[in-house]
Amino acid sequence: MNLDGKLYKGYQKEQKEEKNQEKLRKKHHIDEDVTVVEKPMIGKFVVNAVGDIIVWAARIALIVLAALGLISLLYPEIRQVLFSVLMRIWNETMRMVKSS
Repeated sequence: MNLDGKLYKGYQKEQKEEKNQEKLRKKHHIDEDVTVVEKPMIGKFVVNAVGDIIVWAARIALIVLAALGLISLLYPEIRQVLFSVLMRIWNETMRMVKSS
């Protein structure tokens, strides 16, 4: 990488940091030209971690359900079994809704 490329990368990084500082100043209602540093909080970390776990679990469930649907389309025996299981689930659900 030549000198111009390094200078440009440094300039971009500096501009990005300046925009980030402007956002932080607005967020914390600071009018002065000071550098704002946000310290990590354990609560925020835990919430983000739980959110990431939920997103990954949803992705895995979606892949499993898609694979199950594809397999049931390919094999007629499995399709019939899956249909009967889904009908039983539907009937049980309707029975529980009516009884409550």
